[in-house]
Amino acid sequence: HQDDEGTRLALIVDRAALETDTDVLSQQGQQSVFGQTILTQSMVAADEQHRHRVSAEWTASPDSWVDDWTMRAYHQTSQTEQETIEQRATLIGGTLQNPTRRDRLFRFDQRVSGLDLLGKREAKWGNADHHWTIGASIQQGGVAGLRDGSSTNLTTGATST
Repeated sequence: HQDDEGTRLALIVDRAALETDTDVLSQQGQQSVFGQTILTQSMVAADEQHRHRVSAEWTASPDSWVDDWTMRAYHQTSQTEQETIEQRATLIGGTLQNPTRRDRLFRFDQRVSGLDLLGKREAKWGNADHHWTIGASIQQGGVAGLRDGSSTNLTTGATST
């Protein structure tokens, strides 16, 4: 909304979601790990990301020592979840032994809220243009994360975390 005096009020709502499925081909095949030959037969991943943001912005051009004022309040949350499943076995003497399935999970949640105030002033003194900016910003946020995983022996069914 904008009135005739140059005052503007805007409300912005933004939402994003992204899902990605990946077959990690670069990790497949033989590799030497601590003197053992490991054959990674498959590695797949599923990633999800979600973000929500709401902001309100007020802009005014009052008759004062500042040409323009802008005030913005906002709140944003984001969540990321990554899941990886790997099947591998140890290669000993040309025979696959100890076939294993590894499940990995990573979650990352973030939130941030804030308030910004910005004032601008332009002036001309002599042959020079001067641009001044004054402002303040307050922000509060938090982060939470979880890493989890398990390994299952496909021969015995034994699981460890």
